[in-house]
Amino acid sequence: MGDRGFDGPNSYRLWVGGLPEDISGDELRRKFDRFGKVVNVSIRSSQRDTFAFVQFTDGQAIESAVRGDFASLGPKVKVQRATADAKR
Repeated sequence: MGDRGFDGPNSYRLWVGGLPEDISGDELRRKFDRFGKVVNVSIRSSQRDTFAFVQFTDGQAIESAVRGDFASLGPKVKVQRATADAKR
């Protein structure tokens, strides 16, 4: 579930990969809210991976989240800054 009215720059977005197939947007929002205001969570899946884009209101949240511990989401979870070529 996301707030569709906010279209901040890609620099305010994280890519989160290796997620469990049954992860919910609300669960991800709760995990990432501790780093800053989350304005959008978009979960996607492919045959290889379940991943999400998490968007914040500012860059400081991104820096904090990239250094965060997300082991509680699963052993294969990876968090990194979303790249400019990542599709919405």
